[in-house]
Amino acid sequence: MKLSEITEIIPGTILSRVKPTNPFEPTRVLPLVIMQDINYYSGSNLSIAPETAKAEILVSKQSQCVFTQTDDLLYGLTQFRSIIVGSELSGRLVPSNLVVLRIKDDGIDPWYLMWMLNEGPCSKDNIFSKIQGQGMVKLLSVANLRELEISTPPPKEEQKKIGGLYKLLLEKKRIQKRIDDNENVLVQEALKKMNGGNK
Repeated sequence: MKLSEITEIIPGTILSRVKPTNPFEPTRVLPLVIMQDINYYSGSNLSIAPETAKAEILVSKQSQCVFTQTDDLLYGLTQFRSIIVGSELSGRLVPSNLVVLRIKDDGIDPWYLMWMLNEGPCSKDNIFSKIQGQGMVKLLSVANLRELEISTPPPKEEQKKIGGLYKLLLEKKRIQKRIDDNENVLVQEALKKMNGGNK
């Protein structure tokens, strides 16, 4: 089956089309999802939780914008990672380098689908032939994402087990990163005190 059969695929907003072009038009500043959010919440880069990005758009163009909803999946077309939108990212403006995936098949568990896209059969290594671009900039087109083949999923209970384990793995990675960071701070402080004590 294709990804478009089980999800509604909604391309993000082309920001240049909704940004003000003169200072007299009414505008609004809105929170924005950025690729760093995808990297952080997918466990790809846990260094620092990104600060909330913002974008100024025309009030008259707001209806043309795409916004996240809780339980959406967001997919990065240049990082090839997905996340499930929680309360911290809900209601944010989605730019065009991201795509909203809204599951329309009750038989699909969102965490299972996130695992499939990030680590499983639909991860970057397995869709490399569909990735376009040269050099450092690679892109999976929305058209190719729609045609992405998804292997027939197991029964929903099995999906929930796989998705649940994946969720626990990401939470464990996040907790371990905090522990490592705290240990590093404590060791650095201890080294400074030891060095000062030898003067």
